[in-house]
Amino acid sequence: MLKFRVRLLAIVCALGAGLVPALVLDTSAPALSNPTLPYLTVDHTISSQPWVPVVAGSTTNAFDLDGGTFLPFDNAFWFVDDGGNRAYEVDRTTGKLRRTITQSAFSAAQPVGGGTAAGLGRSDALQSAAYDVFTDSLYIFSANCCGVAPFQPTAFRLKRDGAGKFQVESYQALPEGTNPAAAGYRYGSGLYFGKGTKIRTYDYAMNTIGPDINIIGAGTSITGMDFPDADTLLLTTTLNQLVKVSTADWTVVSGWTFDLGRLGILDPRSVDASGDQIFIADGYDLRPPTDPLKYAVFVLNLSETPPPVASFAPHVTRGASPLAVWFVDHSIRAETHLWNFGDGSPTSTEISPAHIYTTPGTFTATLQVTSVGGTDSASKVITVLPGTARTGGYTLDGFGGLHPFKIGSTPVAPAARGAVYWPGWDIARGAASLPDGSGGYTLDGYGGLHPFRIGAGTTPPAAKNGPYWPGVDVARGVALMPNGKGGLLVDAYGGIHRFRVGASALPGRPTGSPYWLGRDIAQGITILPDGSGGYVIDRNGSLHAFTIGANPSPPAPTNVWAAPASRPGRGVSLLSTGTGGYTIDGTGGVHRFAVTKMPPGTSGIATWPGWDIARDIVVLPAN
Repeated sequence: MLKFRVRLLAIVCALGAGLVPALVLDTSAPALSNPTLPYLTVDHTISSQPWVPVVAGSTTNAFDLDGGTFLPFDNAFWFVDDGGNRAYEVDRTTGKLRRTITQSAFSAAQPVGGGTAAGLGRSDALQSAAYDVFTDSLYIFSANCCGVAPFQPTAFRLKRDGAGKFQVESYQALPEGTNPAAAGYRYGSGLYFGKGTKIRTYDYAMNTIGPDINIIGAGTSITGMDFPDADTLLLTTTLNQLVKVSTADWTVVSGWTFDLGRLGILDPRSVDASGDQIFIADGYDLRPPTDPLKYAVFVLNLSETPPPVASFAPHVTRGASPLAVWFVDHSIRAETHLWNFGDGSPTSTEISPAHIYTTPGTFTATLQVTSVGGTDSASKVITVLPGTARTGGYTLDGFGGLHPFKIGSTPVAPAARGAVYWPGWDIARGAASLPDGSGGYTLDGYGGLHPFRIGAGTTPPAAKNGPYWPGVDVARGVALMPNGKGGLLVDAYGGIHRFRVGASALPGRPTGSPYWLGRDIAQGITILPDGSGGYVIDRNGSLHAFTIGANPSPPAPTNVWAAPASRPGRGVSLLSTGTGGYTIDGTGGVHRFAVTKMPPGTSGIATWPGWDIARDIVVLPAN
């Protein structure tokens, strides 16, 4: 479909009492595009409380908005005010009020052919406006009002004066009951106005009204109308909808009915289109006077419907069985939800369901959302620990000793067994525990990973494919993924290296951590409980976030302890909730930090005052 675009040229002809623009018709410009799945979004709004003034300091408020029309010559709208009986010229781009025509100008208008001035009865209740691009004429219609006969609906015509400004030129009296609640100009056919679910043609010069044209599928009364091109009619209705009508059969086009309430519009009184921007004046009377949207003009963008975006957050991602998890939906544009909790239980179609995991293990919860724009899915890993999961944690000394401690009121961690111990040889560098707390690994300075068991747990499988620097003390920290099937190792320069556990695959690639080429700076590493990223600790105690795969960067921790040179930072570990964690200095001092809140305090910590021998801290998964 093509829309006729009219350009006002600078060349004008002197005719009679004024200057008449010479018009050139350009039919090459497109009308509304035709998206397969049309979608509306709010670009911005234009306030009328007050209108933005052209001259600073002046103030004009609209009493109501009941109709409008776009003038491409001027890049401006004309809106009519039912409550104030005025018409406003408003700049399309800036939203500034250029000019106001008051009721007195309409009241003084003379009828076509001469006679009695319009008076207050005809200039009351201005309802709609339309612009004829071929004759450069602006039409404003008043309606039946206001409860006391005789009613005097009227059509006013406005023409430009010698300065190019529109002035009320004349009027035509319309038959009582006409009530043109909406008006528009159709290229090649002329003026139309609408009432109820019908529209009619109107010839101003002859003051004749055509037969009723029934709009099929509109459903309710028309409040605004615009012809973007000869083949298309846009309507707003009292159902607070915008609909597109084909003028071939005057039927609403399937898939082109929009709920305007979703966009914040409460009472659409006019509609105009310019390309793929649609302008709707909201005439809702009951917004509070302080509401910036009272009698506002909404500027909407038309586009293809974007697909939905699946997103959710479990309120916990790890804990002992039975583990109750509330899945909070954060999806965008989702119309349906389908949840698979990953443990073989029935699916759910709730928006934000709760689910209880009764069996220990690692489960992938998946949300699939759909809308008219398509389908999307998102997943999160939930780790369910045995009901008898270990509590507390360990500090690691440079010889490989693992020393249990308490967190808050939990029991002290059970003894770690089978760990490698290098008496008098400061070579141990890091430690990490498995997600179920049954065992873990210590790291030596060359990159060797050595399994140990916790309490009555079994010895973990061998770690594979990690880096190894024979005879070079460069490895500094180790952390296991939440599923226990692999992990990450950090070297002294900040390089992060992946390794496998048993027959599992390598974890996703980490990115974003700083790298200190040739400098012994990095000291330890920890991974968030959802496996999306983690933190590297440096000698100064600072924590540096990194991501795994395409996940977002973790939040910046707060209350992080700053290490003096005499007590360098050595290790870091997060609680299994990911809400906070602990760092350790070389003397064994443990320091809390928050991600979302501070963790509990610790007790029973092994310390070596004045001796830089502590190397890492391990928090068991139930904490």
